[in-house]
Amino acid sequence: RAMRRPFSLLAILAAAAIAALALSSDTLPLDDDAIQYTTGPVNDAVHALQERMDRGEVKLKYEGSMGYLRSVLDALDISTTSQILVFSKTSFQAPLIGPRMPRALYFRDDVAVGYVRSGEVLEVAALDPKQGVQFYTMEQDPEGKPKFERRDTCLQCHQASTLGVPGLMVRSVYPDREGMPITSAGSFITDHRSPLKERWGGWYVTGTTGSQVHMGNALMPGATGESMPPVEGSQNVTDLKPFIDTGAYLTPTSDVVALMTLEHETQMVPLMIRAGWEARIAMVQN
Repeated sequence: RAMRRPFSLLAILAAAAIAALALSSDTLPLDDDAIQYTTGPVNDAVHALQERMDRGEVKLKYEGSMGYLRSVLDALDISTTSQILVFSKTSFQAPLIGPRMPRALYFRDDVAVGYVRSGEVLEVAALDPKQGVQFYTMEQDPEGKPKFERRDTCLQCHQASTLGVPGLMVRSVYPDREGMPITSAGSFITDHRSPLKERWGGWYVTGTTGSQVHMGNALMPGATGESMPPVEGSQNVTDLKPFIDTGAYLTPTSDVVALMTLEHETQMVPLMIRAGWEARIAMVQN
């Protein structure tokens, strides 16, 4: 009797991700016959939640200034301890974001929710194992019926920098006093391979990194790229009260471990999706 080979789904995905390292990062066609990103059916956690809402099985609750945020997190089983805060103006709700009013992100392995104080919508991204990351918004309207709407305009930023497939990214910038990236200083798309000295520009970071320095918790007027030294008081921060009103958020932290976890996910997910899309396109062509 032939011996069974101990292949597992995890091993297959890992092999696909490793193989994808050698792939081109050119943007893949979203509506290729093998992909049909914008027209094909989706199967992600947000789509499933919307179906449960439509059937009346789930009712979201609107709560004060945070709107549907807490209710959405509960429905998607996302812990508030995953909260990370970004104050750079790198969102389509940029006018409402700044050093005193950062955007909050909450996430699990396959879903991320973005909250902007006084924002008109919640921003949501969910991973479809086949179709890649899908982008949604939900209006923060206490009088309306909450509904997740597809928002493919997010792909203007969330494809070219994510291996050519829809995905999430963590961008590290040199922010000025308003949170606007100083474009002349450059920026970094960071992941688990990035040195700490290139990470978290425009983000708040709570937790200690010892003698290793990072770009978080700091405004950098007149930044000149790599020559910019760490700003005094920006390292090994454990309390964000000097920076923001922590009571305006679900937790008072923007944890360094959560940041590093998200960075790892934003690299590995596009690798696996890219490998799958390349294989599907090749199978149709051949």
